[in-house]
Amino acid sequence: ELKLRDKDFDVLQFLIENVGHPCSHEKIIETIWDGTFVENASVDKSIANIRKVLGDDVRNPSYIKTIRSKGY
Repeated sequence: ELKLRDKDFDVLQFLIENVGHPCSHEKIIETIWDGTFVENASVDKSIANIRKVLGDDVRNPSYIKTIRSKGY
């Protein structure tokens, strides 16, 4: 059993639902934080938390790939 914070779970679910399509910080914020002002760092922190729980390596990702200037 893996434990994620609610927002981290929501971000992971969003990424899964959009697999194969780049997800920008803006789209993730718009969808997950629904109008609440947050910075891109909030998305980065969620992604880092998800990677930690999944044991995913940012340099050689198995689950979440960073696409430079496009998102995840």
